[in-house]
This record gives sequence, C-alpha cells and structure tokens, in this order.
Amino acid sequence: MTRVKDVEVADEAGADAIGCIVDVPVHTPREVPPDTAEDILSTASPYVTRVVVTMGKPPTVEEADAVQLHGDEAPEDCENVAEMGYRVVKTLWVDDKGVLWLGDDIVDENTLNSYEEVVDAFLLDTKTGVRGGSGLTHDWNASAEVVKHVDAPVILAGGLTPDNVEDAIRTVRPYGVDVSSGVESEPGVKDPVLVHEFVKRAKKVGMERW
Repeated sequence: MTRVKDVEVADEAGADAIGCIVDVPVHTPREVPPDTAEDILSTASPYVTRVVVTMGKPPTVEEADAVQLHGDEAPEDCENVAEMGYRVVKTLWVDDKGVLWLGDDIVDENTLNSYEEVVDAFLLDTKTGVRGGSGLTHDWNASAEVVKHVDAPVILAGGLTPDNVEDAIRTVRPYGVDVSSGVESEPGVKDPVLVHEFVKRAKKVGMERW
C-alpha cells in the first residue's frame, strides 16, 4: 500500500492483511518511507494484520504486526526479526520447473525445515531474473506440494488477479493469497473495483469444502 485511501478500500473489501514495502534495495513504485508506512498502517482496522515487506533487517515500524522478509535472509536472520516482536513471513521462490529457491540456492527439505522452525509462515512467489515481486504466475502444483509438506501456513503470491485467484486457491489450498499488481490501475495505485472483486472471489472459494 502506498496511500491511506487504499487501506480504506482494502478494509471495506474485507482483506485480512495489508502491507507496505519499506527499505528495499531495488527500485519499485510501491516502496514508501518508514514514517509513511507508520501513517498508512495506523489507519487499518484492528482486525487487519499489518505487514512490512522488506529485505534484511527491518526498520522499526511500530504499527506493524508482521514482517515479510523478501530477500536472501538466513534462518538466524528470521529469528532475529522474531525477537524484535514481529511475526515473520519468509518468501521463497518457485521457478518454471517447479523447483523451490532462495536467492541462488535451491531449497531442499533440510533447508525448508530449518526455516520452518523460526518463521510463522512462508510466502511463495515466482522466480524471475530480478529481485522483488514478480507479477507472474508459476506452477501452482509445485506450491501445492510445499503446502502438503510443511506445517507452517503458506501464502501464495505471484501474478494473482481476480480472474485466476479462485483456480489458484483450489489448486494450492494455501493459508492465504497475496496480491499487488493484479489489483492496480497503475503501479502503486490500487483499483477499488479490482480489490473488492479479488477479495470476494478469494473468500468465496476459501469457504468451499476440500
């Protein structure tokens, strides 16, 4: 989120969490300064989880409930963030062959287990040649396998839109879904109609019996 009005839209739509990108070493129109993140997150309803998305050690954002670590952070880095009082979501990436990655390294079962001991949830995004959010989908069957093999909640990301979120949830059965560019009218600006439609469809399929 880059604007308070986007938080209001997400609240009205029934979103369970909102996030601000803060202090990342890549260019993105969605990044905001820490003090702006404080202002934006402070406007969310008390029932919404407020997330800071960053890489490395997060800046202090008192309004945040959780930190999504979107870089190459090691398990001990995740543990350090948890000791700051935040819930920790660790991003991992799925390539076009369904292989799980962290930076330039393939994530094997032992590595996955070591992260699971110190994080509150995983977020699965699409591996591309650039750091940051991808805006692209990946093989959801690969993400479904991760969901089956870990006890921690898994949040699905990568190219989700109102048009594909129902199929994505039915395939992966994640704890939650994450969206950014898929509900924007322009980079960094959320479209109210798309936000409402995305949340409505995600919650509808989430109530189905699997």
